[in-house]
Amino acid sequence: MAQDLEVNFVGFLKADPALGALVGTRIYSEFSPQPATAPTALQTAAPLYPRVVVQVVSASQEYHLGGPIGMVHARVQVSCLGRGPSGKADAVAVALAVKNSQGGNPTGPKLDGFHGTMGDMNVQKAALTDRRRSAEGPTHADETPVRRIDLDFAITYYE
Repeated sequence: MAQDLEVNFVGFLKADPALGALVGTRIYSEFSPQPATAPTALQTAAPLYPRVVVQVVSASQEYHLGGPIGMVHARVQVSCLGRGPSGKADAVAVALAVKNSQGGNPTGPKLDGFHGTMGDMNVQKAALTDRRRSAEGPTHADETPVRRIDLDFAITYYE
């Protein structure tokens, strides 16, 4: 099976019961689906928030004089989104759950500081390197802002 950091990272997060209790199955790769309904109908549709979006921002190989050595240094951005009256608190709770995720292994290391097997990958190190907070204003008058916390993780793994 070919290694795919984004697929393995999303699988790791989806396996965590504490994170699942907050977002359900709303953990997405690259982008999250947008509702096809008008904004006023969103209140009766299935919940869209809180949610998590994972994106590999960069990945570079490590080389020596003989060529690549199989080690990759990647940066993964995890966006934790909340909306509505509890949007900010939801985003904060989801970000904390992502940082402390153990990938479904209650005795395993937390994501911030993780080393070991992630899907079919041998991860040498995962570390939280940056976090940012922002709010996206509403598009329509009857919407509430989306609260966002972006977490950047540095992941070192072997291909």
